Amino acid sequence: MKNNFKKAQGIVESVVAVGILMMVLTGAVLLISFGLSNRKTGFDRRKANELATLVTEEQVSISRADPETFWNLGNIETTTNSNFPGYSYTVTFTEQDKAGCNATKNDCAMMVINIGWSGKDTQNLKFERFFYRY
Repeated sequence: MKNNFKKAQGIVESVVAVGILMMVLTGAVLLISFGLSNRKTGFDRRKANELATLVTEEQVSISRADPETFWNLGNIETTTNSNFPGYSYTVTFTEQDKAGCNATKNDCAMMVINIGWSGKDTQNLKFERFFYRY
């Protein structure tokens, strides 16, 4: 009788051990999968940040080199950059009438850059920059 219980106990231990091993392997596979997905998302966002920085630097350069044209506050419709395939951006300007800004003159503006790209899902990031004409 003892021998039968030992065999049954051995089978139960084997089933439990296989179950625990499967749970550990499944967890490891999911962890690796999510890690790779997050890495891709991080890379996409870093590229979007680089593009936003480039666009911001271009607008700052225009504001200093040709302020009359810049302060017309012309929006930029959906545009792409050949160095950033798959990414597009829009730039919108809004005049600001906050404390320290002249309400009768365009001297304060908020620039909003929306960067969009398609990866696993369509994603967007928004960047803002305040301009003041002195």
